[in-house]
Amino acid sequence: MTSSSQRDSSPVDGEPINEQEAIRRMADRNDPSGRYYAAWWLGRQRSRHPRTVPLLLEALRERCTPGNADATITPIAIARNAVRAMAKLGDDAQPCINELLATLESGDTGLVECTARTLGELRVQAALPGLRRLLASQSPTTPYEAVLEAIGMLASQDPSVCAELKPFTTHPKILVRCAANRALLQITREPIWADALLELLHNKSIGVRRASLLDLAAAGWLPAAESIAKARVEANLKLVALRELTEQCPPGKDRTLLEAMDDLL
Repeated sequence: MTSSSQRDSSPVDGEPINEQEAIRRMADRNDPSGRYYAAWWLGRQRSRHPRTVPLLLEALRERCTPGNADATITPIAIARNAVRAMAKLGDDAQPCINELLATLESGDTGLVECTARTLGELRVQAALPGLRRLLASQSPTTPYEAVLEAIGMLASQDPSVCAELKPFTTHPKILVRCAANRALLQITREPIWADALLELLHNKSIGVRRASLLDLAAAGWLPAAESIAKARVEANLKLVALRELTEQCPPGKDRTLLEAMDDLL
């Protein structure tokens, strides 16, 4: 039983919390908004608390349970945040892998989307067959952008994978085309795919310019540094992209990138 003094000492919504409070909220099934925020917090802080992974897994497994009819945050929304948090945990997320692989088949577009990205970020090679099945599904509900990004992070120079990706470079949705070019650039390192993204840096839509800039950075395409620095997007986004390039740059070869970042500050 929780005393009134214990309740009063808990942070209210919007106040900073610590790991102990995040774990408490994550375990409280009567507070969906608290669990939603706690899942985000545990991932953001890369929590290594022994209860973090079990609680995130519980949230994912409970995605289909009936939620509180009066709650604005549903179990599926909490599950999505839990999956996003797993991506930040690195090797600590290993106990989650089988559940994540199964979740690729869940049918919920939002959940499949964040699961694909998480499996890619965790470098789970076993996810490739499921991702390739999704790519071939031709379903209007498949989150192709996320699936393509994940394949780009996982696939080696396999001609059969590249053959499956190339049709998406002419997809009707421009952000899907961005993701396909990014994946092919990551896998093949062929400039043709970088050129397509560089061209999109001049698109009239700022959303497309942002996406192509981040895709070039995620692919670690160092020749794009100057174009990224001059792109017509927010300076803070250019800094994020240039910083990502420096993290993938060989030691001692990042001077130009650092100078470009200094110019933006």
